[in-house]
Amino acid sequence: MNTAMKENCLVIAAACKKIYDSLRMQSFETKTKIEKKTYINMKSGSIATLLIIAIIVSSLLPALNEGKISIGTFIALVNAVFSLVQTMSWRLSNTMYELARLQEYIKDLNPFFALSEKKDACVMPVRNNDFTFETLEFRNVSFKYPGTENYVLKDCSFVLKKGKSYSFVGENGAGKSTIIKLIIGLYDDYEGEILLNGKSIREYDY
Repeated sequence: MNTAMKENCLVIAAACKKIYDSLRMQSFETKTKIEKKTYINMKSGSIATLLIIAIIVSSLLPALNEGKISIGTFIALVNAVFSLVQTMSWRLSNTMYELARLQEYIKDLNPFFALSEKKDACVMPVRNNDFTFETLEFRNVSFKYPGTENYVLKDCSFVLKKGKSYSFVGENGAGKSTIIKLIIGLYDDYEGEILLNGKSIREYDY
């Protein structure tokens, strides 16, 4: 392995580690939020459980004082209530944990479902045997992802021609993947022109 390849491997490894650390931190923060919500919900459930027990016991006391039930029956009923409420409390704790967990993940899921769908995105592609690739040209293309201010590509221009091999090389975030996304039409809100065989890709059916 030559020096250039080693350097590239080190750059890729560093980029992967950076991505992993970022995702691990996001996961840790999400889990911490879940644990906090679970703790609050469990404490709320415990208070509600104690209130239920207090209400049931207090409703039995008048009958005990009036002699309508014996002390043995009273104790048996109270024990039964404790057992029932304890079982409910455990199930309630598990339910509260799942609720807190789902609430955190739904926060990420809802924006995903809110994304607009590209027209004809679900239509199966039709193979056009008459199509022959000749050139692909980026002409002063600038692009920034929705919701961001920084341009990933700025006045990018190049031409790819039939019969030749090309490679995109650059550090993480240089715009290599973005170029591919623009070529296949994932984003169409770019500035400049992307021409396939001299025709804008916006004019092609998706």
